[in-house]
Order: sequence, then C-alpha cells, then structure tokens
Amino acid sequence: RFVWGMDVGHSPYSTAFASVAPVTANVGGQPVDADLVQQFTQRVYVDQATLIGQYPFSTTRRVEFTAGVTHLGFNTQVEQLVVVGDQVIDRQTFDTTSAPSINYMQASAAFVGDNSFNGFTGPINGYRYRFEVSPTFGSLQFETALADVRKYFFKRPLTFAVRGIHYGRYGTDASSNNLSPIFIGDPSIIRGYSAESFDPAECTRLNSTSCPEFDRLVGSRIVAASAELRIPLLGTDQFGLIKSPLFPVEIAPFFDGGLAWSRGDSVDLSCSTNSV
Repeated sequence: RFVWGMDVGHSPYSTAFASVAPVTANVGGQPVDADLVQQFTQRVYVDQATLIGQYPFSTTRRVEFTAGVTHLGFNTQVEQLVVVGDQVIDRQTFDTTSAPSINYMQASAAFVGDNSFNGFTGPINGYRYRFEVSPTFGSLQFETALADVRKYFFKRPLTFAVRGIHYGRYGTDASSNNLSPIFIGDPSIIRGYSAESFDPAECTRLNSTSCPEFDRLVGSRIVAASAELRIPLLGTDQFGLIKSPLFPVEIAPFFDGGLAWSRGDSVDLSCSTNSV
C-alpha cells in the first residue's frame, strides 16, 4: 500500500512591492516637486529534486512524506516612474542587484483527507483538508506550517463552498530577506489583489519608501477565509439551470478575507479608508 515516487522540476515565481519617495524633477527647465515611484518585481527560479512517499489509511485519508534538495535563483526588475501631480513624466524599466542564490534541504510530513465529489467545473459536495509541517536545513533554517480546510455543501443544483487556510514560516530565518515574502494576493487565496493588478501610481505618496496599499499584502505568515456560492448556469437537467451539457458554465459570487504579517508585527483588524 506504500506508494513512492520522484519529482524533479524548475518553477518560476513572481512577487512585487513598491516604494514612493519625494524628489525634484526638471520640467521645462524649472525644478518642481515630484514623487519617485518604484515597483520592484522579484522573480525566483526554483530548481528541486524530491523523493515522495504516501501511505493510505482508507480511500479518503492518507499520510504523505517528502525529502528533497532545492536551489533558488533570483532576479529583480524595477519599473521606475517620476510623477508630478497626477502625470507620469518619466518611466524606466531596468534590472537591479538580486540576492545570492540559496541551497537547502527540506523534509515534510502531511495528513490529507478528501471525500469530495466533483461536478463539471469543481467539487460540489464533501470536504478536503491538508495539515503539513516542513522543516528546512542548509543556507536557511526555518519551519513551514500549512493548514488548509475546505467544505462543500450541495443543494441541487447549487453548492455553497467555504475554506480556511493558514500558511506560515517559523523559526530563525522565517523572515529572511533571502526568501520571497508570502503574498496573500495570490488569486488562489484572495481574489482581486494580484501583483499585476497594481500600478505604482496607486501608492499613497508618503515621505518614506513604503507603499501601504501593497505592503499589507505580504509577510512571512498568512491566514485567509473564503466563501462562495457556485451556480451551474449551463449544464445538464440534473446539474444546471439551463440545459447545455457541451458548454458547462458556472457563476460563483464570492467573499474573501485575510491577513498577512511577519514575526514581531502587530495585527490590526480595524477598517479604514486611509492607507497611512
């Protein structure tokens, strides 16, 4: 019943953050006050080889084990804007200094459950969960914890889905600058806040190098919850509001919420329209 395998891969990931600082610009031969807006896009290239083992207790529950080595390579690109009022008077894009590469070894153990049933576009009933811990050794020393629980309630033809997730790094190097921060705006966690949806000009202009609108979305730990109502618009007589089995379409109004923070940060749950 024990299953094993090997995984070898090369995966690129991208995160972004921005800074705003006051500068003096030359406009028509005259010095004027301006803002220097910089958006940094960091790409991390992950090369890894992993041994994988699984042991099922039943058709719905199993344990998983992994052990492997990883190499991280980094590249950082800067998009730089000079803004006067609401007008961008200069825009440049260039590469900048990146962190040195990192090598480490990692192991993990996970308890996984899944008794869900799928419809045309995704799960419609049952539950899924995954609880995992992953210690890391080598150039960096930290532990990663994951708890991901999903539940689906089916009332023909509708499905109400809820999810809760915590993912975080703990230990000596959990908040190391050599690691990309965890980004809660990933569409698989919080929808509508992807890095590509932000423009540097959207940052609140402060006398600092921070961008509050984006900084609150990254950290070494995140927690999030979501709920959605899945409505099969096109489907079959048994599973769809309109019969069209060749082109299943689902409508899913949703609500997402979450927090991102790092060790030593204070968590603020207040609501405000002021980004400062």
